[in-house]
Amino acid sequence: GIGSGVSTAGLAIAKALGARTIVTSSSDAKLMRARELGADATVNHAGGDVKAAVREATDGHGADIVIEHVGEATWRTSLDVAARDGRIAVCGATSGPNPPAALHRVWWKQLTILGSTMGTKADFEGAYELVASGRARPVVDEVVPLAEIQAAHARLEAGEQLGKIVLAID
Repeated sequence: GIGSGVSTAGLAIAKALGARTIVTSSSDAKLMRARELGADATVNHAGGDVKAAVREATDGHGADIVIEHVGEATWRTSLDVAARDGRIAVCGATSGPNPPAALHRVWWKQLTILGSTMGTKADFEGAYELVASGRARPVVDEVVPLAEIQAAHARLEAGEQLGKIVLAID
């Protein structure tokens, strides 16, 4: 879902590197904002068919890279939409850490599954260069005073944000 900080960062980095992008959300408003941020294709996963949308957007090829940070709820779709020889970068599991593995999809498509917490120092430096040069811009949903941290957390829990919520400390 494009609302998360991980997804908006992935979109910004992918666009800065010249990639075509496909994003999902259950919110049409977030999908419209994603198009404003440069998403090439969008699909509402609550009512749309993600697999069909990826097939259409890639002329049947599939996604070369899938950013997976939801876990059990989206793992099967991530495996299904990944292209042959594609890569799935796993950096979270908010809906659960133990989806059915479906190992046959991994070898049949010759997928590479990458685990990532924050990346290497070189990854950080590369991302920093993209931001410092203006090629990628972080998406900030809102800046909230530290005293309102509970409201900020509630906004995150409800999935209302698009991008990062920043805490301002006096």
